[in-house]
Amino acid sequence: MDSLADPPVEEEGELLVQTADGKGVPMVRKDAQKLRACDPKPDRPGNRRMTTVAAVYSVDRFVRTPDEILAALFSSAKADDWHCRKRPVPRHKRSITKFAELLPDVSDTPVSGTQLAMAWANLQVESRHQRKQKLIRLMDGQYNLWEEADAGLSTVPAEDIVDILDLLHVAGYVWTAAKAFHDVRKEQEAFAMETLRKILEGNVDTVIRSLRYRATSRNLTGTKRDEVDRVCGYFSGHRERMKYDEYLAHGYPITTGVIEGACRHLVKDRMERSGMKWTCEGARELLHLRCLRASGYWNEFHEQRSKTNPGKLLFARNTGHALPGNRRSQFRGDRKVSRAASSPSIRRNEKSTPSLHGPRPTQRPFESVAPFTPQTKIRYSPVSS
Repeated sequence: MDSLADPPVEEEGELLVQTADGKGVPMVRKDAQKLRACDPKPDRPGNRRMTTVAAVYSVDRFVRTPDEILAALFSSAKADDWHCRKRPVPRHKRSITKFAELLPDVSDTPVSGTQLAMAWANLQVESRHQRKQKLIRLMDGQYNLWEEADAGLSTVPAEDIVDILDLLHVAGYVWTAAKAFHDVRKEQEAFAMETLRKILEGNVDTVIRSLRYRATSRNLTGTKRDEVDRVCGYFSGHRERMKYDEYLAHGYPITTGVIEGACRHLVKDRMERSGMKWTCEGARELLHLRCLRASGYWNEFHEQRSKTNPGKLLFARNTGHALPGNRRSQFRGDRKVSRAASSPSIRRNEKSTPSLHGPRPTQRPFESVAPFTPQTKIRYSPVSS
């Protein structure tokens, strides 16, 4: 992923987007202890350790109104023909995942996955950014992501950078406040819709003052008051990234659907299957392959690998793609053959030991069987006893 050429300029979108998020991966205990000091804890820690998923892509502008956003978030909201408009598709999306890693040339302590992922993303941005092109940095409220995004970005002018807080995370905090003030679902939804409308119209400071005044006037105490204070603190800390009225008017993306989807289909769908636990090295290598395929560079990767490691390649069945490994003898053509079937001790028409059930059929050697398809039937030849 580090040596990929830049996409053609004419194929890039109007906006360049940089986004990132964290996702927990279940690890074996021994390897989980190695990463204990790196990156924030996931919601369900256990033996999970965080990998940071980062992505860079370009996309065209898409101007929307607050009503259209509310209609997408609430079934009761109305917007004229908002669903009929065709959304622009992300172009040349490149993704990567990074765990904490020990780099002796850099530091004596492990470097966090956030630092490594954002360093890669910053290099992608500096390489692909065009003159006067807006760079949209779209992430949630995780502060170390924003810190690392600022750390290594030097060639992009400050006036071309637009920082945006993910609206869906904002909506989650609005719902937290709604549940603190109301117990009835309809009242909660009405409160959330009205509060989000004010935020989308650019009145974040008004919302913060309103939440604090409402909490004081209703004499909220205990957990509910703590929840409201936490929501106000979140909005206050990110108010400069919540100018949604400007973002919508300029056609900027305001949600992190791309990176949230990457966390799901790159990491969760593969790494969190029933009973799975991973070593650091195994998880790192598998996620790297999945990132290559999701980014559309699967064939390029195997072409490069076939040149550097020609003796350690085999072909996946039913595809023309090479896979790393040293078990070539286990694959023939487009089917996988078991060790027993490929054993030299099995010969064509070899007589078997008589049994009470009659003679045992012996499968013909694989070379004489037609390529496997769903309609292919395995042919047997009787063996005389």
